[in-house]
Amino acid sequence: MIFVLNGRDRGAHPELFEQQFRFRYEVFVRGGEWPAAADVLAVDRYDDDDAVYFLDLDDESRIRASGRITPTVTSSLIADCFPQLIENRQARRAPATYECNRAVAWPAEPVLHARHRIATFPLIAAMLEWCAAHDVAYLQTMIETVALSRYLELTPLTQPMGLSHPYGGGRACPGGGECMAIRWPVCSEVLADLRRYAGGTPGVTAAPAPGRRH
Repeated sequence: MIFVLNGRDRGAHPELFEQQFRFRYEVFVRGGEWPAAADVLAVDRYDDDDAVYFLDLDDESRIRASGRITPTVTSSLIADCFPQLIENRQARRAPATYECNRAVAWPAEPVLHARHRIATFPLIAAMLEWCAAHDVAYLQTMIETVALSRYLELTPLTQPMGLSHPYGGGRACPGGGECMAIRWPVCSEVLADLRRYAGGTPGVTAAPAPGRRH
């Protein structure tokens, strides 16, 4: 089951937020994608009250996959740090556009990576279902350029927003590569494509989410 929380729920569900941030640390820091940090909780400036979190929990309330979407008007990694990725005259920030980021699955593997696993697609479907229920028109994200063909396979309505650009010094540098921005229109066609590709979705439950069982 996929549960939905927002940043304002952090005080009500501290155990789930701590588990999620530790989960990120294992993937991005121990996995070598981010510099090592003294704190074992991977939290960034977009973990604010407006963030919406999607947690795929097992029967013991342990996280199997998680992701975050943010309103681009106030919180957009693309607009803040990678504005060059949007070259098709679309607004970098818009009230009806949200941004997906920090999506990860266990075992440690980013969703938005060339090696993304089909098990994580229900998480993206849940994000799109939430967007549809909240009158969001588009969900955008950054991907590794080599993953574009997989996202087009996922749904032909995947929209590249610009050309590929290097990051971190490009492919020749450790930790570098090439990325691009894409977005999905929030519509029944995209949801149907994604459900078909993922073999159905496990369902979405709004907060409050359950506490972890010990």
